[in-house]
Amino acid sequence: MGLKLAGTVAIVTGASSGIGAVTARRLAKAGASVAFLALVALIPLIGAVEVAQSQAPAQGISVTPQYFRIADFKLRSGEVLKEMVVEYATLGEPKRDASGAIINAVINPHGWSGNYQQSVTLAKDMVGPGRPLDPQRFFIIFPTALGSPGSSSPSVSNLGPKFPAYSVADMVTAQYRLVTEHLGIKKLAGVMGASMGGFQTLQWITQYPDMMGWAVPIAASRKFDGRNLGIFGLMSFNIRTDPAYQNGEYKQQPKEGMRRGFMSTYLWYFGAAYYEAQFKTEAAALKGLEDAGLGSDKMDANDIIWRNDAMATYNVVAGLPSIRPRSSSSASWRMNFSRRSSRSSPSWMRFPARRHSSMSRRSGIWDVLFT
Repeated sequence: MGLKLAGTVAIVTGASSGIGAVTARRLAKAGASVAFLALVALIPLIGAVEVAQSQAPAQGISVTPQYFRIADFKLRSGEVLKEMVVEYATLGEPKRDASGAIINAVINPHGWSGNYQQSVTLAKDMVGPGRPLDPQRFFIIFPTALGSPGSSSPSVSNLGPKFPAYSVADMVTAQYRLVTEHLGIKKLAGVMGASMGGFQTLQWITQYPDMMGWAVPIAASRKFDGRNLGIFGLMSFNIRTDPAYQNGEYKQQPKEGMRRGFMSTYLWYFGAAYYEAQFKTEAAALKGLEDAGLGSDKMDANDIIWRNDAMATYNVVAGLPSIRPRSSSSASWRMNFSRRSSRSSPSWMRFPARRHSSMSRRSGIWDVLFT
């Protein structure tokens, strides 16, 4: 097929699906070039997830930003950033094999609104001793994505609307260069990210398939379309049509357009169960909607639009080899994925069965075997 990964992939779908206490294992099959295992699960090769779930969030973990600069960074579009700044932080200590190679590095791309601090500050049950991202076991790398402040973005670069368009593939290329050129890592133990971090994780799998032992994309899909496209397209539309936006040449942030954009997104982003649990009265729901609009106060309009545009073009299967009918002599890869869904990424958007795939259902999980 031209796609190789000697490892495991767990795909956790649904923004509110939670984390299952299931340890995934490698599928060792003679002659198979790749085995993708995706469960409503957590992370392969870690184990003891029940303990992590039962503990209180880890306290006192902090990380310090560092910076890697790349001269003349070429984007997929062909445009060049004269200087690409990659912000990142690390947690834990690198462990090395007999040859001196780092063997325990894990990269954790962040979600749409985050930066290098997101997992430590918002997903505290995921980071810490005894947890999936355990700094006593792993050397964890938290990069700030291309386009998010801290790394190069329209606002940080002072290029504003002249900042070149970029893609999720460009985000991952910058992270790959950070890992290989700056940190000297030849192979990652794993990659794990949620939301936009999940899309980046899927991109890692297809762009650098030999680079990791396992990967866990959470709440992501093969393509940014359907409701996802509508949600973030509406956000960008609200900002662009605010007269204060001035085609990106604003002196002051177009706050009204940004506020409306965040409010409209909040209406559709989570599943029904979240809203029912969060808001017990109509007044509380309206207050929550108003508070969502305030979430834009510390953000930059061009950063938002450029990031949304990058996500809008995302299609991780574009350019991959076509799916062929299964034969007993061919190599294969397996994907198991949950039917649980969220508002932004409902189940009908995810990894649909193709014409020449075999598909079966086991206990609420779909198996799709592509060859």
